[in-house]
Amino acid sequence: MHKNGNSEQYTFSTSPQLMPRQPNKSLIDGLKILQYVISFPDGIGVGAVANELGINVIKVHRLLRTLAAGGYLRQIKGRKYAPGSAVSVLAAQALQSTGFVRNVYPLLNDLHKETGMLLAYGMLWNRQVAYLYHAKPEVQGGMGLAGHTVVEATDSRLGLIMLAGLSRGDLESRYLGMEIPGFESFEAFSTYLREIDKQGYIYAPTDAEGNFTVAIRFRKDPAISLGIAGKIRKTSAMKWVEKLREIEDRIENRSLAVMI
Repeated sequence: MHKNGNSEQYTFSTSPQLMPRQPNKSLIDGLKILQYVISFPDGIGVGAVANELGINVIKVHRLLRTLAAGGYLRQIKGRKYAPGSAVSVLAAQALQSTGFVRNVYPLLNDLHKETGMLLAYGMLWNRQVAYLYHAKPEVQGGMGLAGHTVVEATDSRLGLIMLAGLSRGDLESRYLGMEIPGFESFEAFSTYLREIDKQGYIYAPTDAEGNFTVAIRFRKDPAISLGIAGKIRKTSAMKWVEKLREIEDRIENRSLAVMI
């Protein structure tokens, strides 16, 4: 995580029309803290959380203890906090209630079995990508459920295609003035993202073994991305883009059918 002490990096994507005149700041801060801490399965200290989120350390300590009392976090050695058992329950409820298990998971699992390639489905949150599905070629698809947890968006091909859909102002609020690995400057980073956005998908090396990733972001929800990786030649990239778009459409249609 890049440390800049700017709490604005962790503001939620909200609907302005739903925001009350006097929003509960403690609730918002508590959820920010919970989301941040569960990104560290080995735990993180109070000071590091306060520094990253830009929240007073005394308030962070109080909220961490409150979340631990509720079972959402647990205190471990070194006065660090790590995810608690209640988070697993909450995650399971969320995957069920949002329709992921019913509408998305089966389609991803089928594609993974069909291709035998690495398949990933992720969501953008601030400067991170949370993988809800990440199945490698050598593992069973079922192991891909939340199989890659959370990574920096700039270290993820899925993250880059989602970042490419952000406005200039939103991108600046997250990365301006920060060191961005792989890029000499923010302008170079921004230019690269504009090129990806214009292309509509990303085709980039996955590793040093000759594998390449093709990834798209969803058109209706640009905070969702789907990607596949393997021995993919550039000449066949569009074939895979079309395949991923087909899966996107099927996911959208299933979700719409449930809503209706």
